[in-house]
Amino acid sequence: MSVETLTPTEAQLPPQKTPEPTGFEFAAAQQEVEEIALQFSPRVEVDDQGLTRTIFEYQGKTFSFQGRDETPEYPTVESSRPTYLGHESFWLTHPSKINPPEFDEAEVEYFKDAGWTDEQLQTKHEEEVAEWQAEHDRLTTFKDNLHKMQEANSESAEHFLVERSPLGIYSLMQRLQPENPRWKTEAEAVANNKYDDDTLILIDMVTAVNGLVVNKWGEDIEGHPPLGEAVVVAALLGDEKARD
Repeated sequence: MSVETLTPTEAQLPPQKTPEPTGFEFAAAQQEVEEIALQFSPRVEVDDQGLTRTIFEYQGKTFSFQGRDETPEYPTVESSRPTYLGHESFWLTHPSKINPPEFDEAEVEYFKDAGWTDEQLQTKHEEEVAEWQAEHDRLTTFKDNLHKMQEANSESAEHFLVERSPLGIYSLMQRLQPENPRWKTEAEAVANNKYDDDTLILIDMVTAVNGLVVNKWGEDIEGHPPLGEAVVVAALLGDEKARD
């Protein structure tokens, strides 16, 4: 890797600020993103928690994006053959979450030093176990429901609930382009925490595009859902405008 050496004059120059986009540039970029997403015939549905979910379609298969530990249910999930793509829930896989929580000696000593009584410690422990149980019940029930819907809707179209992550996106690409061996290779790599330059670009692209729907005060722009993952999928499928 080459190393660029700055001249004394260059080294003394203050860092240059990238000018913030104007309102017109912001709107134009957002419009371009929406035009790219239109190829997937996006539609919006409301899930069981009252949150809106954008559903995309490609060659008869539908997909949407979600967080790793989300468990959304909405009409398309219930009427299709749904499959979750991405990392399994943190609550079901991480060593610290697989079993009910227990206080170790150091924690007990810490609380005792802070003046906690045995009764208070017991109450806190029961609360943490109840939270752990509720999360496990929610996530395992969701997995069971997906399996049941796959069986009940075996003749229906596939729907993919895609984790907002490189693994989720590459796993989706495996389903949309099963003939391309690259996607399996990429998915296996990120599953093992190996990120190549293409994956890092993917992450930057998602972040940049999703940033278009949040204004400088950090407020969501009404009617403009994050479309970063959809634009990346379009780029991976070969859309030249999305690649630019």
